[in-house]
Amino acid sequence: MAAAATFEAHGLVARPYAGEGMRVTIAQAEADDRVLSSGTEHRRSAADGLPGDADAAGRP
Repeated sequence: MAAAATFEAHGLVARPYAGEGMRVTIAQAEADDRVLSSGTEHRRSAADGLPGDADAAGRP
């Protein structure tokens, strides 16, 4: 899952669950900013037409 890889690149633990999304573990207050910037980075990548995630039905 591309989103999980983006979060992990920012030093966060992300666990993808097929068809359900993913869970991100935040153990420190400063990790909040990393979660937000990681999510923003992934959304921008997906909007730019880069390979993104697909849902269970294969839709991006």
